[in-house]
Amino acid sequence: MKYLNGTIVNENDKSIYKKGHSLHILNVSSLNEQIKTLLEESFSRVLVEGELSRITFHNSGHIYFTLKDENSTIKAVIFKANAAKLKFQLQEGLKVILDGAITLYKPRGEYQINCFTIQPSGHGALALAFEQLKNKLSSQGYFEVSRKKQLPKFPKKIALITSATGAAVQDMLRVAQNRYRVLEIDIYDVLVQGENAAPSIVKALSLADTKGYDIIVIGRGGGSMEDLWAFNEESVADAIFKAQTPIVSAVGHEIDWVISDFVADLRAPTPSAAMQMILPDTNELYQYIDSLSSAFAQKIEQKITPKTKAILVVHIFGHPADMTAITKIAKKHKLKIIEDACESICARHHGKNTGTFGETAVFAFYPNKQMTTGEGGMITTNSKKIYELCQSLKNQGRAPNMQWLDHERLGYNYRMDELRAALGLAQL
Repeated sequence: MKYLNGTIVNENDKSIYKKGHSLHILNVSSLNEQIKTLLEESFSRVLVEGELSRITFHNSGHIYFTLKDENSTIKAVIFKANAAKLKFQLQEGLKVILDGAITLYKPRGEYQINCFTIQPSGHGALALAFEQLKNKLSSQGYFEVSRKKQLPKFPKKIALITSATGAAVQDMLRVAQNRYRVLEIDIYDVLVQGENAAPSIVKALSLADTKGYDIIVIGRGGGSMEDLWAFNEESVADAIFKAQTPIVSAVGHEIDWVISDFVADLRAPTPSAAMQMILPDTNELYQYIDSLSSAFAQKIEQKITPKTKAILVVHIFGHPADMTAITKIAKKHKLKIIEDACESICARHHGKNTGTFGETAVFAFYPNKQMTTGEGGMITTNSKKIYELCQSLKNQGRAPNMQWLDHERLGYNYRMDELRAALGLAQL
């Protein structure tokens, strides 16, 4: 056997040497079949570098394109199974390295590169995929600050979407226990690494978003870019973007950035840091409440006059005022202490059961004057309901000496916003 003009022939076949018959006469299919055999045996594995051009994404899942350099072009294809493994998007003009084999499509006599893998030339596929998706989502408004949801200052119930067996969840639970023990926490155990991690995260996030949590935290500990890749998947970004619940992304270490960090309502550098950022510190709250109580006590003493008969003590956020300080003031000035401002003072003096309105008076002082039904006084309230009730009592003649009752008046009758300003507090 030998090659003659590229064709395998039997040298004992004398007919090829007869006059006018130097070669076998082949039909087109036979010629293409022999060329196919030669090409595919000789170029069963090739690495080729070039620039992508004329890319066609077929609805079958296959991708057809041309690879070119300054002098030549060659057709190429990557079939659906291999195309699904690509981490980045093929783009016109992108320089790549193809790993594949030369094949010939016999019906048209065209040869092409059948690609097994495609890698960007000069930098990694994951790095390129990250930048491509980041640019795409940014252009679609996924990272806009205006769409990010406000996190509540005092969450009651949160969800942690992470691996239930990882170190990250233990770190988060430890911080939560130290800072804010009243918090209720649900853990959604998901895969955080590998091909099935992204679908697992999306499923858990979609479910948790329907449960009425105050905050959802998604995260895991550190790792390589490949390890963290699930949080760079577009499906996870979409789930975060569409969620109605505020989302915190807490993935890896401080130097690690993933796509979920940009889409989430808050990015935390580590899982532990996430809990520190979203949960108040109970000890700091106690100190703050104590400072409020002291501020109220000081304000009360400043307002005491020789005509003052009593001090009304209220509860703020369910926490009693500083009774030690209030008691000292009362003893010093020989004043009566009246507690619980949740019910109208009018209910005390006129026998009307008004119940609890859910709004509280801030404080009130009782000057030395008499009402027909009993002790005179002044009410300070931010409750329209309490105000309207008292005004009604006055209009009915049941409290004729209520000249001090004026919802819009300054002076002793401080409204909640006035007290806030007087104390220099942004929030009570």
